[in-house]
Amino acid sequence: MTAQEQVTLNPDRIGVEGANLNFYQAMQNLSIDMMDAVWLQADWVQCVHPNWETITGWDEIRASWVNIFQNTHRMHIQPSEIAIHTDSQFAWVTCVESIHTFAGGRMGISFAQATNVFKHEGEDWKMVHHHASPLPREVALSGTASAPSLN
Repeated sequence: MTAQEQVTLNPDRIGVEGANLNFYQAMQNLSIDMMDAVWLQADWVQCVHPNWETITGWDEIRASWVNIFQNTHRMHIQPSEIAIHTDSQFAWVTCVESIHTFAGGRMGISFAQATNVFKHEGEDWKMVHHHASPLPREVALSGTASAPSLN
């Protein structure tokens, strides 16, 4: 068995991949219920949205997601350059996020470097920290802005 096959069969890695995917699906679906299921709801968890200050505590983090979801018509985030590291209690995922948003009649495309940290809780991996920092990448757009077709 190759080292790559061993990594693929690691149940912790599979669980973390699923938790990370659920996080991005919650954002894409603009679903606070899905976000509730992703995060560990504790007073010490932290989140840093691009260009925001650090938010500490689940209640404040949840309020930030509610605000983002209420002010966004559509969102699609495509993580790439994904690296996953696990141990028995914590896991962290680094990736580049390609963020496509549609709000207020305008489409925006931006990129962020993200780190997502998960804690093993019972049978689940729960997010305890999300940090996304903007990346200066150029995006060429043509035509007029209209609601993107996001699948």
